[in-house]
Amino acid sequence: MMRQMREATKPIMLLAAIAFVALMVFEWGMDASGRSTGGPGEIGSVNGRPVMYESYMSAYRQLYDQVQRSQEELISSQQNKEIEDAAFDEVVNQLLILQELERRGITVTDREISEAAQFNPPEYLRPQFANDAGGLDLAAYQSFLYSLPPEQLLILEAYYRDVIPRGKLLRQVTSGIFVSDAELWQAYRD
Repeated sequence: MMRQMREATKPIMLLAAIAFVALMVFEWGMDASGRSTGGPGEIGSVNGRPVMYESYMSAYRQLYDQVQRSQEELISSQQNKEIEDAAFDEVVNQLLILQELERRGITVTDREISEAAQFNPPEYLRPQFANDAGGLDLAAYQSFLYSLPPEQLLILEAYYRDVIPRGKLLRQVTSGIFVSDAELWQAYRD
């Protein structure tokens, strides 16, 4: 009995190895079933729009660096898993926001970008242009703007092209939120 089992082991192992190689080549490599997400670099999709690997990795690197700066010890495997999940959620949220902006037809004009850039510096620049009273030194900020090289102005424009439509969306979503005293009282009693 044992000799028969030993003799049968070699063909069974060979068959298992061939089946595994076939699985790797035809299913994982060529995606013969057609169940993959799509083109190269796609890791998923949101309402038919691809979630790109590069976007995910960019979000992951930013979150990873942020967590690493906030603590002295190395990032644990559990923290890494949480960062991976948070990065994917962030990329999906960005896609959902972009889709909602398109659905509502929210756009930004060049004039809006110009006005925002001249009179409303990004949050990360505000501390550099604070005056003695804690407000914004608009003249210093505007002279800084005029001294920026064209590459930096393009980065600033991209920032406002992203931020302004999101602000419009937020205002649209929150503009209809009002709870009357009667509704508030009812919610409190419930």
